[in-house]
Amino acid sequence: MLEEEARRQRADARRQNTTLVNALRDAGVEPGGVFDQSSKWDQPSVRICFLDGEPALQRYTARIARTWSLYGNIELDFGEGNSIRQCLERDGSDVRVTLTGTQASSYIGTNSRKPPDGKPTLSIPAAGNDWTSGSLDRAILHEFGHMLGLLHTYQHPAFCREELNIEFLAKRNGWSRETVERVFEKTQDDDVSIGRYDVASIMQFDLPAEAFSTGAESKCYQQWRSRPELSAMDILAISIAYP
Repeated sequence: MLEEEARRQRADARRQNTTLVNALRDAGVEPGGVFDQSSKWDQPSVRICFLDGEPALQRYTARIARTWSLYGNIELDFGEGNSIRQCLERDGSDVRVTLTGTQASSYIGTNSRKPPDGKPTLSIPAAGNDWTSGSLDRAILHEFGHMLGLLHTYQHPAFCREELNIEFLAKRNGWSRETVERVFEKTQDDDVSIGRYDVASIMQFDLPAEAFSTGAESKCYQQWRSRPELSAMDILAISIAYP
């Protein structure tokens, strides 16, 4: 009963947010981002479990991640009622989350099904993160955006590749020049749908002004936000991807 009530409340919230989505469209806002159609979930609910992490942090992660479901018609199923699902061998989960990884990462969409059972498919480096700083919220929203099929905005054809400070990025990340160019290469996949370039997207890679030859004047530079949230274009993108 608790889970049914929770789902009813989320459905009510989604209906209310339809008003926002329609208002954005009426205002002329266009969907943004880069979405991998080939990895789109073809089911109404994605079953998710946790491999590790403190219970409070698991609940927090689930709450923030479900923001995507307020605008996209896809359920992020973390468990029944107030219980958060823990990963068990062959439990049928589509996504396995670790909160003790060293870096944030996620398989794209249904590619989450590829790793062998028991291996994480989505990683949030929660240890040592200040929950009030916004960095954890950003990591959660960003990685679950990947899990739903969204790619980085720097893979958009309109990203400012010609302004990239290759030497700075190579030194900052310990990469070769070739690696930097490969990482920031625009997508060539025919199965990818492309909206407008959105510098405010939660899928925007965190790049300092020094990463661009034009610095903070670059249209692709976004000052770090203390309280990250989905942009208007993110909201429209997910509502179209999962109508």
